[in-house]
Amino acid sequence: MEHIKKLYVSHFKKEVKDYVSEVSGIISYLHFSKDALSSKKQSSNDDEFNRLEKDLGKTCETLNENLSQVHQKLKKELEMGAKTAETTCLKNATDRVLESRGSDNRGHHKTLKALCKNDGYYRSRKGVLVDLNYILSEPMYKKMNNHFQKIFGTGPSGTSVRQTRTTSIQGQFESFQENSITNDYLIIRTKDEEKYLRLVYIRTEQRKVLNKLEKEILQRKKLIYNSLSDSIRDTMKQTYQECSGITGKDSFRKIQEKLKSAIEDFKKTMFQNAMTKMLEEFSDLQKYLVDEIKTQMTNALTLGLNQIPEDLTGLPGNQWKPL
Repeated sequence: MEHIKKLYVSHFKKEVKDYVSEVSGIISYLHFSKDALSSKKQSSNDDEFNRLEKDLGKTCETLNENLSQVHQKLKKELEMGAKTAETTCLKNATDRVLESRGSDNRGHHKTLKALCKNDGYYRSRKGVLVDLNYILSEPMYKKMNNHFQKIFGTGPSGTSVRQTRTTSIQGQFESFQENSITNDYLIIRTKDEEKYLRLVYIRTEQRKVLNKLEKEILQRKKLIYNSLSDSIRDTMKQTYQECSGITGKDSFRKIQEKLKSAIEDFKKTMFQNAMTKMLEEFSDLQKYLVDEIKTQMTNALTLGLNQIPEDLTGLPGNQWKPL
């Protein structure tokens, strides 16, 4: 209960912070001068735009390079896990799923049949879980879990901030926020109220973009993590369907043998396919993050530092709703 309370408070604080930030951005936008900018001020804005655009380019390049390094590390760990899975898959499947641990095979026969009908996954009424797909891919998960947590989490206990920021996506986002338009830089711009408001708006848009990406990352994290066992399921799917249709005398033994035979036949390719699937999903996320940051922030820079249009149809936050 205490953990849930802390999660709720943390989530609520973040929602309030994001809400206040968005309102700040809208107010800053509304206070832009509606008058045409002088050539001197527009020249100053153009210089600001070029500086921030250059910083944005460096940020996207750094992010892409760091994620490419993460991809290579993930690939090495998956390759080692795939080799282990290939040599242990049949034994793991036999010992933990296919063979009955008790003297009565009837109950286990029903479990195995239900598992095949559900593409390798079964949960009993008592909550007992049997997942053959995960068991087959487990050596791969064990090899990459720690690195995966560093990528999508904050890093294990004892990891330094610098290490975390180069290996975790969240850490790189934080660096982007801190190094782009700093509070000190905003203070310098208080001498020019118009410029200050424009920079506040841009920084607010930056926070909105990163918040949106964090939600997307959370969704894709699940997809990427599950891709290993999902790929195994897809490889074994036809075998599961065939086994679910086996009936009559010795059906339990026939199902066992058919599953063992399929695992043995597929082991040279299914773990390699699972590895390829996960790496493709990660590469898709990498491209999406870099492209979105570059596109959305370039739009924010353009809107924030160019002349104000005659109307406010481009007003940010037009889908804004009260908290």
